[in-house]
Amino acid sequence: MTPENYAHPSGAIQPRFLSTKEAARLLTLSHRTLEDWRLRGDGPPFVKLGGSVKYAREDLETFVSGCRRSNTGQH
Repeated sequence: MTPENYAHPSGAIQPRFLSTKEAARLLTLSHRTLEDWRLRGDGPPFVKLGGSVKYAREDLETFVSGCRRSNTGQH
């Protein structure tokens, strides 16, 4: 396994870093939503690599885990 890839439980090799559009597709969101969150500092962590915004899969998974709620009144 290389640093930029990891093995998915299915055995398929997955890229470790995703573009904004790839991350949005994974999260079933609009890429504009991720862009807005980035501007406000509300979304998942990201890195800038050579001027490109990238999201690490593990950061997306951690972000989603942190969004879990047991009721609608929970913040």
